[in-house]
Amino acid sequence: MTSSVFSQKKNSLTISTIAAIYNGVEDEDYSGRHLGYYRYPSPGLELSYKKEIFNGFYIGTGINYQLGFVSSYINNYERRFTFNDICFPLLFTKYFKVKDKEHFFLTSGIYLGKTIKIKAQYPTSPRWIEWPDYKTIENYSDDIRYSDFYVDFGYHTLLKKHFIFSFAPFFKYRINTTWLNYHQNKFQFGINVNYSLNF
Repeated sequence: MTSSVFSQKKNSLTISTIAAIYNGVEDEDYSGRHLGYYRYPSPGLELSYKKEIFNGFYIGTGINYQLGFVSSYINNYERRFTFNDICFPLLFTKYFKVKDKEHFFLTSGIYLGKTIKIKAQYPTSPRWIEWPDYKTIENYSDDIRYSDFYVDFGYHTLLKKHFIFSFAPFFKYRINTTWLNYHQNKFQFGINVNYSLNF
């Protein structure tokens, strides 16, 4: 095995599919709804580029898009929010050899982004109604920029000469919050499924 985990391929272009859940599930209310978050995961995509800077250690960046679903129960009033997150990561990855074509890896870094296209709803019988102006919701501000600390631990395997499949459970913590964090948890966890082209 050469010094590069990709057999002298020093660069990697990766597309990732994301399934994430905002942590902090609360008890169900009388209607059977979870008050902490939606029951289904928030999907997303990420395109990233990594470059090896020394033996098995890579630095990477890219662009990340995620759709968010969050429920809130504050002051005895239930709301739910949908929104889009667009962010740019700065990530550091270390690979650990298992076999010639298989590695474990550990990634950590920072995501810098902003929340856009926010929609709020409130419940009526028998359906949810869109809030006419979410800017009137308590704790609203114009601050939509955030930063997240990110860490994952994953596994990858070489499929063909230049193609790699990997997956990684991850954890995020919101360092710099937005007004929406008044209604959602700072913790997020999920899994990335990745396909990489190495060159």
